[in-house]
Amino acid sequence: MLSALAADRARIADLDAQIQDLERSLSMLQSERSLAQGRLDAYNYPVLTLPNEIVCGIFTHFLPIYPNCPPLTGPFSPILLTHICRGWRKMALSFPALWRAIEISWNRTAPDLVFAVLSRSGFCPLSIRMDGPELNPDLDHYGPRLLAAAVSHCARWEYLTLHLSPHVPNTDYPRIDGPVPLLQHLDLWLGGSSSPIVALPSGAPLLRTAVLDDHAAAKVILPWMQLTSLTLTIIYLHECVPILQKTSNLVNCVLELVDSDDVVDDGAVTLPSLVTLT
Repeated sequence: MLSALAADRARIADLDAQIQDLERSLSMLQSERSLAQGRLDAYNYPVLTLPNEIVCGIFTHFLPIYPNCPPLTGPFSPILLTHICRGWRKMALSFPALWRAIEISWNRTAPDLVFAVLSRSGFCPLSIRMDGPELNPDLDHYGPRLLAAAVSHCARWEYLTLHLSPHVPNTDYPRIDGPVPLLQHLDLWLGGSSSPIVALPSGAPLLRTAVLDDHAAAKVILPWMQLTSLTLTIIYLHECVPILQKTSNLVNCVLELVDSDDVVDDGAVTLPSLVTLT
């Protein structure tokens, strides 16, 4: 019995010696690791030393050339730039030019996100493209809310494309009656009997270009005399003539007629500045 106890005492002493050796080795490894981590922490990757102005310029070139609109979310969106690192996220969120052009899809966009993105654009002029849910009418109820988010910033609209669902009741859409002092281009496709009220007879002093489908052409009120470029799509000739009689300063005109046999009794139109007619 006594010999067994003596053997245990010797074994414990041997184990203590091994533990001390391992602790010394562990301490050396921890010190070496700390030095290596310190060198890594002290290193600045060259791309992270670029001035903020250069990085923001690179961000801008990642997106389509304004006024073309990137998707609001996904691989080619400005939101992707906020997922790279914490520093670049902060930089992207505080750079208004990244958020001045947005494409709003009813199938993929929540109204709260639209409000947030438009707020990030600061005081920049805006290019907005909104497409209705052609493949998913169940999302029609989103349309008025999304349009309301855009209308709340209408004073900064510069380029506006609205291709809206024909299924939403007219009364659900917000009015678009200005003023829109920066608006230069309006592309409006209603595609049905229901539509938002668009009346800009004098509230769009810079408007020069309009693209309208037949429903939009019949309903909107625009400063026709200002227009220098007009496209009317899927429209009858008798619907075109009253508009063309008011657009005497047109330089470029595109008419996509649906009935070549349409007859107009009083069709006199004078366009003294016209250069191209398609």
